[in-house]
Amino acid sequence: MILFKMGSNKKEILMHPKIILYTLSTCSHCKVAKDFFSDNGFDYKSIDVDLLQGNEKKDAINEVKKHNPKVTFPTIIIGEKVFVGFKKSKIKEYIATRISQTPP
Repeated sequence: MILFKMGSNKKEILMHPKIILYTLSTCSHCKVAKDFFSDNGFDYKSIDVDLLQGNEKKDAINEVKKHNPKVTFPTIIIGEKVFVGFKKSKIKEYIATRISQTPP
């Protein structure tokens, strides 16, 4: 189900923000977040922190702590904006705001 379709030039409209999802492989909210970005054609990087090992896992947790000290999932970073938990309406609002601020 497409929740928020922006058109074929969404990358240019959003001015190439980096989208990173820190998730857990067993988290239902994380799955919904991944589906949202996939279904709407966004390029994003998803990191299932629970599947990492050793220093890689420690580094990922430390990165999440920088943005979300409670280390809850999903932690979603769009450019410089951080969303703790999957808050679809806030994410859609943020994306829409970026679109409206982009010159034609």
